[in-house]
Amino acid sequence: MVDAIKRDIQTQEERNNRRRLGQILLDYGFLSPAQLRLGLRRHQESGRFLGETLVETGLIGRKVWLETLSLQLGIPSIDLRAFNPEERIIRTIPEELARSYTAIAVGHSGNELATAMRFPQNEEVVRKIENTTSETVLPVIGWAGDIEKWLDEVYRTRPTKPSRAYEEPSTVEPSGLQQGLHLECNPLDIHASLYFNGLRGAIEAIPMEAVQEIIQILLKAYHEDKNIFIMGNGGSAATASHFSCDLGKSTAVDGKKRFRVISLTENVSLLTAWANDSHYENAFVEQLRNLIRVGDVVIGISTSGNSPNVLNAIEYANSKRAITIGLTGFSGGKLKDMVRLCLIVPSFSVQHTEDVHHTLHHLISMHLRAILRDKGEIY
Repeated sequence: MVDAIKRDIQTQEERNNRRRLGQILLDYGFLSPAQLRLGLRRHQESGRFLGETLVETGLIGRKVWLETLSLQLGIPSIDLRAFNPEERIIRTIPEELARSYTAIAVGHSGNELATAMRFPQNEEVVRKIENTTSETVLPVIGWAGDIEKWLDEVYRTRPTKPSRAYEEPSTVEPSGLQQGLHLECNPLDIHASLYFNGLRGAIEAIPMEAVQEIIQILLKAYHEDKNIFIMGNGGSAATASHFSCDLGKSTAVDGKKRFRVISLTENVSLLTAWANDSHYENAFVEQLRNLIRVGDVVIGISTSGNSPNVLNAIEYANSKRAITIGLTGFSGGKLKDMVRLCLIVPSFSVQHTEDVHHTLHHLISMHLRAILRDKGEIY
């Protein structure tokens, strides 16, 4: 007997304060604003629900939709492609009622009948199923097409036989339940799943040819004793500092020279002096005026690609015939067209973009160290 599923009761105020489905998808980087607008337009044209429209048009995956709706409504979800309910349990709900409300019984959780539904938040439908089955229903979010497929499987292609569901309550095996259901509908679990799925997708789609080119540019600067300047704001400032540390220290090999690398975010006195006396947009470019030489490398990190102080510094670096590199996310912003090489993290989440930038500077530094340790310096 499995009794792990719990109903997440929400107050009316909490329901009123729910984030919109589209906003959640934007927050986790699964959609860009332009993609959401496209989905909304198609949703309005078709009259279908937004989440279903986004899945059917290929803008998001079904698992993302289930988890996002679960987070929004505070109701467990189930992926019926990974979970096989028993026929006798499905027959607990009469066919006409099940088809009318796109609902399917999937098993018992304690004293409740877990029921996958297209509209699990519809309390009137829940009451009708409870009155018909004499069961206490635990509503669960399910994909309408999967529910209909199971109903067709049971009521059209299998021989009709009396259901024993009312005679002996059935339980869902733990292993099967865990494959498809968010057992506790724990918001942290769902947040983590959405976040890590988005991060995994961004990492897997990193343009490795751009990473290889960055490594070659940095290695050339190393051999030619050129300076490498790195800059960014906020989280990207931390990345610039961390990248500078790793490039300067973690690549060090005994008996060999080291990278000449400077983070423009480190000298707080100088940074704030220029920001205060001139303008924050000049905080990086004014530092470059003291130091930059032809052939130096300037790396601008900006998740949006539109940070004015980064853009100003890149423009100046280009005028001094430096080699400019951009690390961005989203669509690359203005930065992508200003630098010699731009690596755009394929995500519309600031957090995912920053995470991947950290991952990239670790990868680049580790690979450069491996190259320098090799006598042939093959790359």
